Amino acid sequence: MHIKWNWGTKIFLAYTVFVGGMLFLVYLCTQQHFDLVRSDYYEAEIAYQKQMTSSENTLALGALPTIVDDGETIAIKLPAGMAISNGEAFFYKPDNADLDKRFAMDANGVSVSKSALGRGAYTVKITWYSNGKEFYHEEKVFVN
Repeated sequence: MHIKWNWGTKIFLAYTVFVGGMLFLVYLCTQQHFDLVRSDYYEAEIAYQKQMTSSENTLALGALPTIVDDGETIAIKLPAGMAISNGEAFFYKPDNADLDKRFAMDANGVSVSKSALGRGAYTVKITWYSNGKEFYHEEKVFVN
């Protein structure tokens, strides 16, 4: 059988390929996984000024917390002489909310085993309270 390739057949084939391609792209879009940075982003935006004040308090100390990767663990040490009442280290993984982790801190800081974390880039958000003031520091780390 011989197909006659006139202009009508070519337009029909072009339209069919276009529609098939669009349907394929729609399918790919529906299979895409994404996480919001925060599910309560509106409330977090309102409280952002508090975080800015906490960051300013940290900068006023003159010494920042240190994050040390010794191969097996990630150790977070607070500036010397801090009498903290409580604190938290939040390991935020931007590409997978299921791997976000929170760890309580004391005056010695915290040591986190890498096996408790997934591989990849994290933003470590450190919050602690001392003498009635809140302090905040953020740093990027890579776990391999």
